[in-house]
Amino acid sequence: MMKIYGYSKTTNVGILMNGTLKGEVLDIAVPVLSNDSAVKYFELSFPGPDLNRPDINVQTRGLDPNYVQAMCSSSPLKTNAVFELGERTYPGGQPTTPTTTVTSPETTQPCTGNAGKAKLGGMKVNGPSAVKNGRKGAFKVTVKNNGTATAKSVVVTSNRGGKANAGNIAPGKSKTVTVKSTIRGKKGAKVAVKFTAKSGNVKSSVTKKVRVK
Repeated sequence: MMKIYGYSKTTNVGILMNGTLKGEVLDIAVPVLSNDSAVKYFELSFPGPDLNRPDINVQTRGLDPNYVQAMCSSSPLKTNAVFELGERTYPGGQPTTPTTTVTSPETTQPCTGNAGKAKLGGMKVNGPSAVKNGRKGAFKVTVKNNGTATAKSVVVTSNRGGKANAGNIAPGKSKTVTVKSTIRGKKGAKVAVKFTAKSGNVKSSVTKKVRVK
């Protein structure tokens, strides 16, 4: 949750806005403006450069670049905004006109700073609990990237043979692949089938017990 305070030098009126960041979307609640005020320009920057706009009577000083930090899995970082506008009762905020949606142009900027890292984990296995000796069992293995960079060329292998390519996995995303492994052992015994996901030097594993029929 963040609080954003806006001030109109022209009307000598300030407004308090609340912002909530969920995933890739920042929702900003702009309150109802008084009847004698209007917004001609709305510009939101993090942390924000020096702004000298005599045409709108605005002159501000930019903040420390380290004040706000963000993560992007790959460059460039693209942002845009969608505004929902309409007349509302003051101060209750009840709609009196239909809502108009206005979309801003997309802004593209390079990602700078420390490089992110991929982190594989959250592995899950779904498959048969029992397989005949010498036969193959098909197991669905789910891999999640809990890191801040894309896990590239992810390969899932089994200690009992079989592998599958999961490709690239973006930060926070998961992929499910099917690995076919041969089960061998004494009838009635339970054997451990270990699945390992690897992307470069990053890896994670999960084990499932399978009974030999």
